[in-house]
Amino acid sequence: MSIKDIIKNSFLEGFNNTAPSLKMMLLCLLVSLLLGFYIFFIYRLKCSETFYSKDFNVSLVMVSVITCAIILTIQSSVIVSLGMVGALSIVRFRTAVKNSVDLTFMFWAICVGIITGTGLIGLAAFVSFVLSVLLVLFNYIPSPSRNTYYVRIDAENAESIDPVLECIRGVDKRYSVQSQNISSDKLSMTVELSCDKPEDVMQSIYKCKGVKTVSVISHGDNTGS
Repeated sequence: MSIKDIIKNSFLEGFNNTAPSLKMMLLCLLVSLLLGFYIFFIYRLKCSETFYSKDFNVSLVMVSVITCAIILTIQSSVIVSLGMVGALSIVRFRTAVKNSVDLTFMFWAICVGIITGTGLIGLAAFVSFVLSVLLVLFNYIPSPSRNTYYVRIDAENAESIDPVLECIRGVDKRYSVQSQNISSDKLSMTVELSCDKPEDVMQSIYKCKGVKTVSVISHGDNTGS
């Protein structure tokens, strides 16, 4: 027997050509549906009103059931499994994910579908429970009190640079000047800094000589939960 035959036989022996029973398939699909709804409610509680997308949340339930159905189908035949892999390989997802949390929930739904599709219902429930506990624990971990902001300053001329930077230096010595635009009658400058209360920084900078306007832009994850 050649190496090719050995690999071929070992590959074929890894598949059970008998499809799961109807009762088992219905049970797996039902559990994946229930766990999908569980993920639906966890995502609804986790996500803020500003960034919540009902369409995305509904898709989590559907993904868990669809993935489970695919896994059940793959178990029935080698030919079907290879055809399924070929069909799925041409799918391209172009919808942008807003943040890493949404991506985590999507993988959670896919994971539930895969595990329940293989009949490991207890493992799927245990994984969902562990992930829920981790989400609760991470919510109680305090975040840094000093957040990062972009501060834009508009002043009359370049003479305002030194007093403005001196004021910022008193708040954050590791500040970073991102941009400067100087003309004969105007100075525009954007500075990145970390502080507890941006309102106090704005008032302090506004008191500097020649400063016209001060605006603050939240940076990164400061804009939502």
